[in-house]
Amino acid sequence: MNYKAKSKTANSSENESMEEKTAKTRKCELNEPRPMSRTLPYALLRAREGTMALFRPMLARHGLSEQYWRVIRILHEFGELDIGQLSQHSLILGPSLSRMVKTMQSRKLIVISNDKLDQRRTMLRNSAKAEHLMHKVTADAALIYNEIEQDFTPDDMEKLLGYLEILTKRKSS
Repeated sequence: MNYKAKSKTANSSENESMEEKTAKTRKCELNEPRPMSRTLPYALLRAREGTMALFRPMLARHGLSEQYWRVIRILHEFGELDIGQLSQHSLILGPSLSRMVKTMQSRKLIVISNDKLDQRRTMLRNSAKAEHLMHKVTADAALIYNEIEQDFTPDDMEKLLGYLEILTKRKSS
């Protein structure tokens, strides 16, 4: 089932109008919880899962989990990083990332070296194989983004990403 079909199925199963949902969300008192479907954390989780459901099959065809893809993307964007920096940027906890790095190194996706200034510090970067994979996956991901942008214009996507950035900054301040 393609993205459009999933989107229409999800919309047709929801009988409430947007105005009714907004009224329910605003009506909640401090001593009465909002309906779960109208809470921001739950809505963000559902949106993440719905979005990743579009990308996971494509990543699997390339032999990648979403976490491996995230590591490759981060290293492509930032270049060489230590494990702490990679953990921070990829949002993957250190112990999990350490296990992943070993596997990714054995798959020849990551190159590990010592920092030139501090030999105790281990640095990670993408291998040529990972960079080649990066370009192949990016081309396939663009097709998925094109499908999504049939419902969300590029301007809508920028606004949404801007709103999410505001939420992220609130968390970190």
